[in-house]
Amino acid sequence: MFTPHANEDYSEPLSGIRQKTLVHGERTLMVEFHLEKGSVLPNHSHPYEQTGFLVKGHIRVKIGDTEYDAHAGDSWCIPANAMHGAEVLEDSVAIEVFSPVREDYLPKDTTGKRDSADAVANWILRYYAPESVPEVLSVLAEYGRESWHREPDRVKRDAIIVSRGSLEALRKTINLAMTDYRDVLIGESVDPWLVHQLRKYGE
Repeated sequence: MFTPHANEDYSEPLSGIRQKTLVHGERTLMVEFHLEKGSVLPNHSHPYEQTGFLVKGHIRVKIGDTEYDAHAGDSWCIPANAMHGAEVLEDSVAIEVFSPVREDYLPKDTTGKRDSADAVANWILRYYAPESVPEVLSVLAEYGRESWHREPDRVKRDAIIVSRGSLEALRKTINLAMTDYRDVLIGESVDPWLVHQLRKYGE
């Protein structure tokens, strides 16, 4: 597989952090990150081994309890499930490779996933009785009203699945997303039941 250079198709999952998947195979996936000075990648973990190379700039990488000031030309390896984060000290560009492939980073046209409002409606009907739909929609409407509410369709989809038909659980999940939406989306990577549901319905 070859991927030509392009300056478009970047997403911004966090303020000051832009990313684009460059290429992927069956076992690895490569991502380019453009990092603005002053931005922060909070500590988190995931079940992927992650190796990185700093193309330009200066960032402080934390893996577990170890911090390292990385400059252009430096590289790192983060074991699967290790807590890690970073502070961006200068405008920077990094390339990172994830193994196995992160399905949440795959381009949409390779996953077949639909994250539109219609897809969200379909998910509601899979897990909730028709008479509960108005209340479910009311809860979901709380997310997406503010500019910092990222990826509303994906968040709502995952909240519906994780709540497993419970309105109380749905409210808690949406409240969690309003604090940090990644805490909802990360379930797609670490919750085997959620992964099974996504694959089962091909969404």
